[in-house]
Amino acid sequence: MFFKIYKTTIKRILRSPLFWMALIVASVMVFMNANGIVYGNDKQPDFVLAYHKYHEMISNMMRKSMLYIVPCLCVAAVMAIVTGDYTDNFFEIERAGGVKSASYFFGRLLGLFTILFTVMFIFSFFSVHYYFFTRGGVANFTGKPDNFIEPWPFHTLKEYILDSTKVILRLVAGCQLPVIILFTTATYAIGTVLESGVLAAIGGSIGVVFSYLGALRYQWAFNSTIYRFFLPAKIGPYLYLSRYDTVFATEKYTYPNGYNIYLSDTLEDVVMWLAVLLGISLACIVISYIFTRRRKI
Repeated sequence: MFFKIYKTTIKRILRSPLFWMALIVASVMVFMNANGIVYGNDKQPDFVLAYHKYHEMISNMMRKSMLYIVPCLCVAAVMAIVTGDYTDNFFEIERAGGVKSASYFFGRLLGLFTILFTVMFIFSFFSVHYYFFTRGGVANFTGKPDNFIEPWPFHTLKEYILDSTKVILRLVAGCQLPVIILFTTATYAIGTVLESGVLAAIGGSIGVVFSYLGALRYQWAFNSTIYRFFLPAKIGPYLYLSRYDTVFATEKYTYPNGYNIYLSDTLEDVVMWLAVLLGISLACIVISYIFTRRRKI
């Protein structure tokens, strides 16, 4: 029964006009971000992407989509599911057919995560590779020496693909997936408590707005509580996870007082941030499950 609910959830999302409208808008915005100017002269013919900007570029491309684009998509997907739950009697039909609350709830949640994770995965690979190959591509490896704080450690297309894939997957798992889980579970919790897809969308959208405004206000306030624990699109984890196994995360670029000019977070900071986001998500899952289980046919 779990897999039946899981597959039905995916089908329901893919048949939702609202979700496809949101996906089209999100795709256009991701393209605009990737095609936009990241560094002042990066659209000039003689632009060279230096190695010390390479990992920063990846983190920037992937973080931008989490400011509001992907969170809004999460809200739209949840709205499509929750609205159907309270308007077409699907819940009552499945429960009357013997589907347990746990199978219903977690099948719904996993279906949402599957769609949203897949979309985010495609967005991330597209934005990084589009930017890289429209800003010189592999020709950057032998660019102007005065642009290089550190020389490129690889020089072929194969090496670039392997390295960039490793970094992207690391950021997807450590930075983007927790945020998708947060916005999906929080919006779903609002919908189950208030029994309304529209109210779920309103509540989730308010969360996205506060997250975006918080990023604008606190993205450089590294010592503030909001920056350290509550910013979904926080700069630090992206920079740390994109560079942690490179020369830029070593003592060579760390001052005696512990400040690293290329990193704003430590491993402890990243772990605490993840713990808070996943803790909030877990609370939302528990709330949603309790209200789903208490719901009467």
